[in-house]
Amino acid sequence: MTFFQPGGDDSNSFSLETRQGSDKAELVTMVDLDYESPRKKYELIIRAASPPLWNDVRVEILVTDVNDNAPMMKDFQIIFNNYKDCFPVGPFGRVPAYDADVTDKLQYRILSGNNANLVLLNETSGEMTLSPQLNTNVPKLATMEISVTDGVNEVKAMMQLQVRLITEQMLFNSITVRLNDMTAEQFLSPLLGFFIDGLAAIIPCPKENIYIFSVQDDTDVTGNILNVSFSARRPDAEVGVAGDTSPYYSPTHLRERVYLHRATLARLATVQVLPFDDNICVHEPCLNYEECLTVLKFGNATGFINSDSVLFRPIYPVTTFSCQCPHGFT
Repeated sequence: MTFFQPGGDDSNSFSLETRQGSDKAELVTMVDLDYESPRKKYELIIRAASPPLWNDVRVEILVTDVNDNAPMMKDFQIIFNNYKDCFPVGPFGRVPAYDADVTDKLQYRILSGNNANLVLLNETSGEMTLSPQLNTNVPKLATMEISVTDGVNEVKAMMQLQVRLITEQMLFNSITVRLNDMTAEQFLSPLLGFFIDGLAAIIPCPKENIYIFSVQDDTDVTGNILNVSFSARRPDAEVGVAGDTSPYYSPTHLRERVYLHRATLARLATVQVLPFDDNICVHEPCLNYEECLTVLKFGNATGFINSDSVLFRPIYPVTTFSCQCPHGFT
C-alpha cells in the first residue's frame, strides 16, 4: 500500500514521507505552525492505494495552543486623583499584563510594599481595588512589586501608587492646555512624564508640585485634540510674598507662563501645544469694572483611563468665569 497527496487546499504546507522498509507514511509540516498566527486550521487529502483499489480521505489539522510564551508586563503607575464624596467602590482596573498564549490562566501576586493593604488584588483576575483608608486628604506614595505567572513562566514589575486629594482651591487655580493630534492613551504613555518635566521647567517649580488631574478629549472640535488640566503648588518660600497667601499659582500666572514659553513646553514634552481657547470672557459678562477670569470648577469624577503603563483617575472640570475686583478697586 502506498500513500500520497492528490490535492487539498493546503497540500503545499505538508509532505508525506515514507521510510524505506516501512509500510507507514509520516505527515511532515513544510511551514511553521503557531497558534498565535492567523492560520489555526489546515485541510488536505490523503490517498491510500493498493492498485487497482484506492481511497481518499479529507484530513483536517487543527493547531492547538501550548505554553510557549511568557507573560509580558512592564513597570506601571497608578495615579489616583480623589475628590470629596467621589471615592471609587469596587475594582478600578487590572494589572496591565498580557500573555500571547490566550489559553493560559494567569496568577497575580503583590510580593512586597503592600503591608498596609492599600491595594486589594484579585489573584486570578488581576483586578485591583483601592482600600477605603486611601479616602483621606493625606497624599500617599507607595511602591510595590507585582508578580504574574502562567504556571511555568513568571515575570515581575514595579507598581507605583500615587494618591492625592483634588480640592476646589486647586481647581480654581488651574488651567487647561490643549494638545494637538493627541489621544489620552498616547499622552499617558510615555508623554505624561515629559509634559510634567516641561511644565516644571517653564513655571518654574519642582515637578512634584505639578498636579495633572484631568486628561480629556475635546469633543467640541474635529480632530484629536486633548485637554490637559493642571494646577501647580508654589514652593513654601514663595507663599506669603507680596501678601499672596495662596499655596497655588494663580491661573493668570500659569496662563502667562505657558503663553510665553509654549514653544519650550512643546519641545521638552514632544507635543504640539495649541493656543488657549478662552472665549467665555470675550462677551464681558462682569459688571462694575470687575475683571473676568476663566476658571475651572468640579464637573464629575468617573472611572480610570489607562494605557499600557499608567492607570489614571481623572477629575473632569467644567470651565466657567469669575468676576473679581482689580487691584486698587474696592
